[in-house]
Amino acid sequence: MQLDNVSAAIRPRNNYEALDLGFVLIREYWRPVFASWFAIVLPLFVILNIVLKDNLFLAVVVFWWLKPFYDRIVLHILSRAMFGEVPGVRQTFSALPSIFKSGLLTNLTFYRIDVLLRTFKLPVWQLEGLRGKQRRARHAILGQRVHSTGVMLLFACSLMESILCFTIFGTAYLFLPEGYQSGLWAQFTNPDTATWFQLASNISYFIAVSIIEPLFAAAGFTLYINRRTLLEGWDIELIFRRMAARLARLASSTVTSFVITACLLLVSFNPLLSEPAHAEKNGPTPEVVASERLHAGHSREVIDAVLAQDEFQNIKKIKTWFPLREDETTNPDDVDLDAVGRFMNGVAQVSEALLWALAVFVVAMIIVHRDRWLPLLSASKRVRNDYQPPETLFGMDIRPQSLPDDIGAAARNLWQQGQAREALSLLYRGSLMVLVNREQLELLESHTEGDVLKLCKQHLDNMQSTYLARLTHNWQNIAYAHRTPAADEALTLCNDWQTYFGEPA
Repeated sequence: MQLDNVSAAIRPRNNYEALDLGFVLIREYWRPVFASWFAIVLPLFVILNIVLKDNLFLAVVVFWWLKPFYDRIVLHILSRAMFGEVPGVRQTFSALPSIFKSGLLTNLTFYRIDVLLRTFKLPVWQLEGLRGKQRRARHAILGQRVHSTGVMLLFACSLMESILCFTIFGTAYLFLPEGYQSGLWAQFTNPDTATWFQLASNISYFIAVSIIEPLFAAAGFTLYINRRTLLEGWDIELIFRRMAARLARLASSTVTSFVITACLLLVSFNPLLSEPAHAEKNGPTPEVVASERLHAGHSREVIDAVLAQDEFQNIKKIKTWFPLREDETTNPDDVDLDAVGRFMNGVAQVSEALLWALAVFVVAMIIVHRDRWLPLLSASKRVRNDYQPPETLFGMDIRPQSLPDDIGAAARNLWQQGQAREALSLLYRGSLMVLVNREQLELLESHTEGDVLKLCKQHLDNMQSTYLARLTHNWQNIAYAHRTPAADEALTLCNDWQTYFGEPA
């Protein structure tokens, strides 16, 4: 890839911004993408429907199965267009042999069910040409922190594809004569579906795929580009290349250096040679503006005169539907209730099948990834059953016997003696001791001050949580930043400690 010729701004992006860059690429290069798409995919769709005319449902299944091939066409065009070379239809046809050699047969057989990150992994197959262990290692490195985004992209594109397919089919339904509409609904539950109905369904699906699949492939490609930018520092490399080219151009000619120096000197002495500019007071005075204001009594006349012009005389009649009134009735014979019932029954069966498939998928994923959640479950039980309060946290001794009886008074005495760090340390140690021993808060040595504030919200009321947050903030300032709090703030913390963390009455 020639980074110097890239047509997009190469910089680190978050995953969703990278997906949006793919959609921008489709908008920018939609002509070559859709020209090659319809030149290659449309004839293939027609051939499938002609060869499998006796089973058009099988034709649309085969067309769906060949999606990895369509993605390679889009990737071939965008990968070159993004780096300065926009291939046409003829160049795309010439590249078909190399597209078939980029692991297409493997993606159509063994890896066809691997659809979650299909377009994200495709550049490794097609552009990098890796195979075997090298490809799997490359996928593992690039796939970090993008898996959830790839699943979201697949779900969104699949949903939009389904909605668009049914929308196109429903739009065609609106143009059918009234006598054919009830027969159309019956086709959904009729085992012997008419040929025209199946063909219309296939065409609707082809249009939906032609709109959504290029977006899906482009978003996966830009997600791959963004991941390589983060890992390999493409943006930094581009900056250094441009700096080197600029310095080389400046050093190649002494005339250029002389011209730049002369321009800088001219700009430097320009304020001494120019005269100061004065603003002109051409605006209307407030008295003139006030005199031109229209009196409120003449507003109605001006409005009527404006509405009487020809531009406001274009009147249109619009017909719309309203709900039936109570005195109006409909003839039940006009509605084919059996067809509607069969259609709703079909929808219910399909929904039930999808829900069962989703349940099976969720159970299968739980079983497959059991190594991830079973250790967490056992670890949480072990922490809950075998928890022993720590004796030290953050390097501080929080045993009750190591602390004075009146912690607030002892801290106040330390502050008055000029030992600010020791005073706040004593208050914070006492608070941790109360949380661990009296409130039974399970704190570990791996926790931080911020973790303590988050965990203690379930054990303390609002006043105690606010006090502990103030104490933690001042303790961190003096412990890590060596910033001593104000005297009033420190004495307030000492005086209020007994109120919030002292022995309950």
